Amino acid sequence: MEKSKNVLKIFSISFLFIFSLEVMANPLPTGSSGRTPNPNIYGMFNGEKMMLDGKLIDEDQDIRMTSELVEIDENGFCEYPSFAPDMPPFRLRQAKIVGSYYLYNTTQNEIEEEILFPVPAIFKENLTDFEVYIEDKKVEYSLNKFFKPRSSFLFFKDSFSSRSIEILEKANYLKPCIFDPKIIDLSLLEGSYLTIKQKIDSIKEITSKEKDEILNSIMEEFRHSYHNDNGAGHEHRGGSFNLYEFQIKMKPNEKVNLKIKYKTIIGDENSFTYTYILQTGKLWKGKIDKSIIRIKPAFPKQMAKYKFSPSKNILIKEGKVEFIFKNFEPKEDISVEFSADR
Repeated sequence: MEKSKNVLKIFSISFLFIFSLEVMANPLPTGSSGRTPNPNIYGMFNGEKMMLDGKLIDEDQDIRMTSELVEIDENGFCEYPSFAPDMPPFRLRQAKIVGSYYLYNTTQNEIEEEILFPVPAIFKENLTDFEVYIEDKKVEYSLNKFFKPRSSFLFFKDSFSSRSIEILEKANYLKPCIFDPKIIDLSLLEGSYLTIKQKIDSIKEITSKEKDEILNSIMEEFRHSYHNDNGAGHEHRGGSFNLYEFQIKMKPNEKVNLKIKYKTIIGDENSFTYTYILQTGKLWKGKIDKSIIRIKPAFPKQMAKYKFSPSKNILIKEGKVEFIFKNFEPKEDISVEFSADR
């Protein structure tokens, strides 16, 4: 059987990273996001699209993710240092995440793939104890950085005001970014400075000040991307990533269990919010047979103070939570909130 190396195909694997919130001088992680493993459709990091025989590729051509089991244990803790000399360290809640992803090589060829676990370099992510296993065998990985190129029309959402986001959405110029909810896709504005300005100027029923604000936000992001092109990467801009990289080999029609383990902060002791992004799973070939997201709550006797979304496909019993999806193409994500004051 002829062996094929598809080194240009890149896969991103489920992870959690933290939001950073400044309270006085102390940045506090207050939430996190995780996601289903997904193949990198060529250009997903820079807004380009890949065509095959004249057709737009919107999912992987060779590998299915037949099922996944993600277990999130909210019961860990760690300390986050205070920058104030007279204040003790912050005690923060830490989740242990174990994701088991079952991949199936649908081809008659042996495949060698490069796999990525991209951690957005927007916030201090504080990922620890990262481990990768293929069929229970530990796999070595490397950690590299990817900076958003100047050609990209992916932007950090928080670089725009809420009013600008509202305007762009209403004008149908904004598309959500499937692999990161904090990044937006403005490729529908793509073009020269004059083209971008003309498109923004054509938006009706907004003020000149609002138009200038949108344009200035875009140009500011491009300025940082220009520095990226010239070797001065800016880690805290949308579209920039820390990349954990490793290799996987699959025989013809082989099924492989890929397991990722790590820990990360999800919030403080008594209040936290995090998201698990299911929609990235739609980039695998075909539908997912079964997906289980299993949560071990930090407060199993206070389930009334939790808020889970979506409200369907969820089973809450005896202080345990499971989201179960079957034969589906994910179209929404999971969010979890807890507040002792609720």
